[in-house]
Amino acid sequence: MYSLFLNNRDLNSLLLPLYEAAVSGMLLEVSTTPKPGLVDRNNSGAHRDMDFNLFMRSTASISFYMYEFAKAGFNHDGDLKELIYKIKPIGIKAEENMFKETHGVNTQKGIIYLMGLVCSASGFLIKQGNPFNSEDICSTVSNICKDQVEDELKSISKKENLSSG
Repeated sequence: MYSLFLNNRDLNSLLLPLYEAAVSGMLLEVSTTPKPGLVDRNNSGAHRDMDFNLFMRSTASISFYMYEFAKAGFNHDGDLKELIYKIKPIGIKAEENMFKETHGVNTQKGIIYLMGLVCSASGFLIKQGNPFNSEDICSTVSNICKDQVEDELKSISKKENLSSG
């Protein structure tokens, strides 16, 4: 396990490769061409409100948060199910930044959620100091999300006026 007394430079050297891989993955995903029906370098597919340049700006606006997710995972101690409550505010900030940059267009809300979980899980695993692979990441993500759906549904069932209809 890594020391709790790491300075920022040491922490950066551990987490920056993870951040770089996450951002690279987001850029490569939108750059993959052709993608029938989806935004790629050549067309907007079925999305009249999006184009390649909008995705580039969106990615730039959310990339910083991938590091923040990794750092939250690295700094987390305790039950992994509690980590979701630490990373949720980071995801909300990332979404707000994306919507500000895209003028309300949802370009990457899903990738914020998914990549946020992967970066958080990976940050947590890096702190353990042992080699890990994609199966370890998936297992850690599963543990982070454990009971999340049930918890969300319980909180919704206690609310009134769930819709305007």
